[in-house]
Amino acid sequence: MQIDRRTKDIEVITLRRDDIFIKKITKSDFETPMLGAGLTPKVIENIFMKFKKLLPKWGAFVDQSFINTRMKNEYKELIIIKAKQLELIK
Repeated sequence: MQIDRRTKDIEVITLRRDDIFIKKITKSDFETPMLGAGLTPKVIENIFMKFKKLLPKWGAFVDQSFINTRMKNEYKELIIIKAKQLELIK
C-alpha cells in the first residue's frame, strides 16, 4: 500500500512540474499565494522592487560564471524574459 501512495505522490509532483514548464508564470502567480499567506500588497510590491533592483547583479553573476559565452548570453536573455513575465521590466 505504501508503494501505491508513493507512486501517486510522484505523479502529482510530476504533473505540477509539467504545469510549471507549460504555463508562462506571471506576477499574479506569486501575488495570489503571498496575499493568501497574509502579506499586504505594499510588502509584496517591495519584494518585487527588490528583485528588480537585483537584475543587473544577476547578469553580472552570469558573466562571472565558468560557462561559455553562448550559454551566458542565453541565461541573461532568459533572465530578461522572466523579468518581463513578472512585470519587473517592460
